[in-house]
Amino acid sequence: MRVAVAGAGEVAKYFVEEFLAASHTTVVLTRGTTNPWYTSRNDIELRKTDYTVSSLVTCLADVDVLVSAVLVVGAENANVQLRMIEACTKSERCKRFVPSEYLGQYEKLPEQPLFAAKDHLPVREALAKQTEVEYTLFGNGWLMDYIFPEAEQGKAVRFIRDIGPWYPIQFPKGKMIIPGTGDEKFATTCVRDVAKALAVLVKAEKWEKTIYIQGEETTFNKILQLLQKRGKKLDVSYVSVAEYEKMLANAAPDDFQTITLAQFGLWTPSGDLQLDQKKVKHHKERYFKELHFLSQGELLDLYDKTKAGKAV
Repeated sequence: MRVAVAGAGEVAKYFVEEFLAASHTTVVLTRGTTNPWYTSRNDIELRKTDYTVSSLVTCLADVDVLVSAVLVVGAENANVQLRMIEACTKSERCKRFVPSEYLGQYEKLPEQPLFAAKDHLPVREALAKQTEVEYTLFGNGWLMDYIFPEAEQGKAVRFIRDIGPWYPIQFPKGKMIIPGTGDEKFATTCVRDVAKALAVLVKAEKWEKTIYIQGEETTFNKILQLLQKRGKKLDVSYVSVAEYEKMLANAAPDDFQTITLAQFGLWTPSGDLQLDQKKVKHHKERYFKELHFLSQGELLDLYDKTKAGKAV
């Protein structure tokens, strides 16, 4: 199986490692990365593309599946994914595509998250209209690694950087700002488990239009309790949905910081990240029966072992 990963960023590193571990021949599509993590490897092939349709068709000539790891924020990156779809329709071989979503549920709240909907919806609509390319919208809830910032984690097992002010837990400042009541349920999955699941999924005979996984369903109050049990001291505050809505309504049109902060704050209380547990169970049984997805406690244990210099 030859799999192409579009994008040479941080999340793509997990995809590369797990695709290789699953014995997939792995190709990375890039505009021309100079990152030594990619350029120094001899177990992957880097293919340069400008993400035009003709360039993508050439890159996909001997590829079975295209998996996007391009961050879809902004019209240009959304257009890149639209061109990926067109390239797959024109490709003689590559007829399977996983777009860059990795968010919450898609059927009930397609407009969430507010900060990404305008860029994701055109891609979903284009996929739904065509019949030549098999695809799935892959949902995993909050990436668990973002919950526990880099300062608290073993870097040997974490590629992605701290998400910054958008995430409620900010260890460097000793703060936890919880959106809503803190009792709203949401799914969390660590990035490596997402990659492991995709490595299995690309071999599956038939995909459903939406596929969900999760390591654990939790709440921010439960996360707070978990951290407190592990000796973390945090200045905790709550911001209500009404406060975030007021923040959004009063923000100037060009105040990206405030608008994004409010939209992130509304995301979890919206319910978009509370995955349908029946579907999660069904997809686990159908596609990922042999995989174990880490809970938050297990992920923290893994980081602790790594920081202590123990084998993991």
